[in-house]
Amino acid sequence: MNSAGSLKSSSSELDLDRPNLEDYLPSGVTIQPEPHGKLRLHDLLDISPTLSEAAGAIVDDSFTRCFKSNPPEPWNWNIYLFPLWCFGVVIRYLVLFPLRVLVLTIGWIIFLSSFIPVHFLLKGQDKLRRSIEVHIQLILSSLP
Repeated sequence: MNSAGSLKSSSSELDLDRPNLEDYLPSGVTIQPEPHGKLRLHDLLDISPTLSEAAGAIVDDSFTRCFKSNPPEPWNWNIYLFPLWCFGVVIRYLVLFPLRVLVLTIGWIIFLSSFIPVHFLLKGQDKLRRSIEVHIQLILSSLP
């Protein structure tokens, strides 16, 4: 009987236990040995083709496609709704917007033309002046 220290394996038995590195590489990629037939560590650790293949598999995954939303179809390009949408734009920007700017401007003009004289003309009567100023500010705040 052989002792445990004297057991030797043949080279063919070692080859069966050793994994084939080419099985783990993506298709079409081979390891280029150095001229002396040795593999460099860089060749073994270069996983960029594997990573790009894995990223491509994640992008093309059918499960991921379930969570992508379809862009909404624009409703205003309908032949029936488009004229109404254009009419709404005209009313909104050519009638309502200038009207709101006019109301705002008139409100500020009324506020300033009444607040400034009250502030400077009623200097000695603080209670009356503050009461009128508060009412003028409330009128300005209540404008639409």
